[in-house]
Amino acid sequence: MKLSTGWWGIGLGHYRHTDHTYELYDADGLPPLDVPAGCGWLEGVDPHGHPMEVTKAPEDVVAGLPLEAFFSRPDLQEAFASPTDCYWDVAESFTPEAFGDGARLVRFLADSQGCVFWYLLVNPGGAAGPVLAGSAEEYDLVQVAASFDEFLYRHWIENSAWWEVVAERRSFTQLSPRVRDYLAHYGG
Repeated sequence: MKLSTGWWGIGLGHYRHTDHTYELYDADGLPPLDVPAGCGWLEGVDPHGHPMEVTKAPEDVVAGLPLEAFFSRPDLQEAFASPTDCYWDVAESFTPEAFGDGARLVRFLADSQGCVFWYLLVNPGGAAGPVLAGSAEEYDLVQVAASFDEFLYRHWIENSAWWEVVAERRSFTQLSPRVRDYLAHYGG
């Protein structure tokens, strides 16, 4: 199975424009990431806006997957604030035979208007694969991150960038260090 790669993201002010709520950005045009292992980096992080609501994940769905550690910690979930009102939404069961090869999908994040949904791919042997996302209009899934950790970091940094640039109207020098380093890719 060969998936295209990209990022379903939001506009980031003058750093990255969009004409819609979400746009599928080419993976090659995204800032590179230095992804911390695990979720520990989220401890004590300021979510900027209103924190996303905590959800409890079905244990039989997330057991043994990277989702398990994250969804067992309300404080980690609350480190995120979504400018588009996304919400944590762990499916009650897997989507079976997603690609006809025994792989399954588990949805874990949804846009409030149903524009985009995010899924963890679980390989036939049960190992976690990449994170996929798709638009409700196009319904084509693309790989948006190689791992759940990578997805969490880019999702957090992009949302933080939106809050700082668009909502709080900070100048480049006023941005938090992580956001400033991320947006420097677009020319500061």
